[in-house]
Amino acid sequence: MLDLPNDPLRIAEVRSHRSLSSDRPRGVAGGAFSAGLWVRLLLMAGLLFAVVAGFDRVRDPRFWADIFPGLALDTTLPPGGAVVEVAQSSATSGEEREKEVRSETARASEVVFNPLGLVQTGECSEIDAETIRGVVQDKTGSRAEESLILQQLLCRAATMDPTELARQSRRDLLFSNLVHESDRYRGTPVHRRGVLRSLVLHETDPTTNPYGLLRYYQGWMFTDDQPTNPTVVVFARLPEGISPGEGLSQEISIDAFYFKLLAFRSKDGKTRFAPMLVGDMPTLREKSHVIGPSLAQALGTVAVVGLLMAAYLVWQRRQDRDFSNRIGQTLPRPSATNSLFEEP
Repeated sequence: MLDLPNDPLRIAEVRSHRSLSSDRPRGVAGGAFSAGLWVRLLLMAGLLFAVVAGFDRVRDPRFWADIFPGLALDTTLPPGGAVVEVAQSSATSGEEREKEVRSETARASEVVFNPLGLVQTGECSEIDAETIRGVVQDKTGSRAEESLILQQLLCRAATMDPTELARQSRRDLLFSNLVHESDRYRGTPVHRRGVLRSLVLHETDPTTNPYGLLRYYQGWMFTDDQPTNPTVVVFARLPEGISPGEGLSQEISIDAFYFKLLAFRSKDGKTRFAPMLVGDMPTLREKSHVIGPSLAQALGTVAVVGLLMAAYLVWQRRQDRDFSNRIGQTLPRPSATNSLFEEP
């Protein structure tokens, strides 16, 4: 017969855990090694996910643009096609560089950019911001009084050298700037990037169009800094590789003049407002492979929950092991002839 403690509570504790002292060595909790291996695998998977997601995220210029809104970060080529190299050696003096710039500007002015053969009147050559502010009204739909201003901006964008338009376009203005300070930036060239979701072709009336513009395109784009609210883009030329339609998912960038806040009726029946831009032709961009914020947040949440569960499992296993050690040190091992405790 084995001796048991005299304390009734201690006796009940011994009976409920009798298998711990008879079936396995002291100080070893069952399944501890497999639990530890599982925890290591989870930690390795979470670390690998963090490294891959972080690497892809920091490679995207939009990540740095979100952190530093004032930076003009852009990896797309200007509409002219190639990047103009402006870096000079340290040996080039400032006067020589200034002469080169004046020479390049003079040569550019000699080249007339007019791919659509539009009639270039005085209104088409210059943009009068004050005239635009006096006619255009925000938070309204398409107004007949604004059609001539719209055609003027289309003519100006379609006859302006794309490189010069890209140089003048502001990259520091965000969706919120155009919405909250619309009148301030009306007629200002801006650079916007986003995903084009739909595109419609509009035919114009030649009798009411003094510039000879026969058609233009209107698209709905969701910009990188505001992926839930649309931006309306109107442009004169259609780039190759895209056609009018619904359900598009084409990433584009465009240099265009800011026109107004356009009122429209959303699918839920509410009246909403979208910034409206007028440009020449958007540039198609390759689709980004960066993990979207919603997917990254979901995966991060799953990883954190998994790590918390693994930590709890390790803690629970350690508690069982400590209890097993405590029981094994208190009770003698049963003899080979009598493996059961006898009732006192």
